[in-house]
Amino acid sequence: MRANASGLEIELTEREKALVSQIDFNPSATSHNSRPWQSIADAMVELMRSLLERNAIPEARKRFFVDPSA
Repeated sequence: MRANASGLEIELTEREKALVSQIDFNPSATSHNSRPWQSIADAMVELMRSLLERNAIPEARKRFFVDPSA
């Protein structure tokens, strides 16, 4: 699986693909019960840790989050 925006691809490991499958990217689809949201949040944290630990995020994408003018 690849996430692609403007040619900035991130190759996901099998574990990362499994984490992505646990994340519901449609917030209106999940009830306001905190239990489903906690498992989604946990998967998001684990995914980001994995991507950051292996330097999988291109610098241009990192700048998008830390530089408001990017």
